[in-house]
Amino acid sequence: MRYDFGRAVFTAARTSWTRRRGARAALLLAAAVSASTASLLLAGAADVTVAAASSREAARVLPPAKPEDNIVAIERRPAGCGDCPDAGITFERYRLWAANAKSFAGMGIYRKERALLLPPNGMSHRADGAAVSAGLFQIFNVKPRYGRLFAPADGGNNVVILSQKLFQRITSGGDPAILNRYLQMNDRPFVIAGVMPASFQFPKNAEFWISTPPQPPVRDEQLPYSIVARLADGVTAEQAAVELQEIERAIDEDTPQTAASQRYTVTIAPYDEVKVR
Repeated sequence: MRYDFGRAVFTAARTSWTRRRGARAALLLAAAVSASTASLLLAGAADVTVAAASSREAARVLPPAKPEDNIVAIERRPAGCGDCPDAGITFERYRLWAANAKSFAGMGIYRKERALLLPPNGMSHRADGAAVSAGLFQIFNVKPRYGRLFAPADGGNNVVILSQKLFQRITSGGDPAILNRYLQMNDRPFVIAGVMPASFQFPKNAEFWISTPPQPPVRDEQLPYSIVARLADGVTAEQAAVELQEIERAIDEDTPQTAASQRYTVTIAPYDEVKVR
């Protein structure tokens, strides 16, 4: 079942939102900063904030993932177009969401990738994978079969985690000695940090995972990511959607150059009901 909420709901929720006015005020201040000043902030203090947030995300211990757990997919669609596909979210807007939203125990982003691999056994082939934020695995409370998960310091560095399927393929059956060795991906060397269990397959058909950088290069700033999250205890999907929509509205109100046609509606659904891009 998919939840989609109009402005009337958001207005009704304004009373509960005032209790978080301090967090919203900080968001409005950040959105009002000029483009040149924002660039300086991103080069300095914002990196510290994101590093701290990433550390908390990666270190958070969540309860074991079960079918009834509140793991959800968050999507953004053009306002008034409920049938439009998910538009995704930019890295910068994700940072604003993660810094201000209180409705989630964990939030992570991912984007599908494809790479030409040249493993140690010399048998090159192409594989599908994903670029993910450091704490995405913790949302599912999944542990690696071998090695380790991403650490905040891995962001943007050439570190890769393999699926069980790819691990067995490039080691002719599976040999943990491959950990900390290099795997050539698109002509770049990546250190193999870990191997996930066969039961973990997110997003669908992913055979490897690389870590997103703490700040994407300029050419990638507008690339869309998908979001998966776990709701905090006692928080409903409806409440979380209202909060995120308020954050969206706050950003839009303080960026007058954003035309009405560029504004978006937030929807939340169980992640397994959403078609993963």
